[in-house]
Amino acid sequence: MAPADPAHKPECPSCGWFRATEALPVVLVLASTATGKILYTRQRGWPEGAWGLVSGYVEVGETAEQASLREVQEESGLTARSPRMVRTLPYGDLLLICLNVSVEDIPPCAGSDVEAVTLRLPDLDLTPDGWPARAFIEDQLDILSS
Repeated sequence: MAPADPAHKPECPSCGWFRATEALPVVLVLASTATGKILYTRQRGWPEGAWGLVSGYVEVGETAEQASLREVQEESGLTARSPRMVRTLPYGDLLLICLNVSVEDIPPCAGSDVEAVTLRLPDLDLTPDGWPARAFIEDQLDILSS
């Protein structure tokens, strides 16, 4: 099978030694309420008005599902439940593991690694084109509105 990047040379031309590339696993979490609101986060340094989703590294010894619950708690103070992996997305040297979780419709509180959080109905104008969070939200809109 050919590498995803044609410039990637998986083996040494002299000795044939193979070294696999390493992608860092990161959860991208679409946390939603029973009424269809999404938990949006805002990071320092993002463009003005840009909002994304909860995200964070999967730590050694935890599953992506466990990481999704932990990251929602850390970034918003909300307790997430029922994690469900939906898809994966390559993003540079990261492997984004996209999960849906449920949260209560109560006011979130920004954690130390986010600038702000809000629960609101899906609004594609909040998340810039080309961002993985935007693609994930678009992918899930039919589910959220049902």
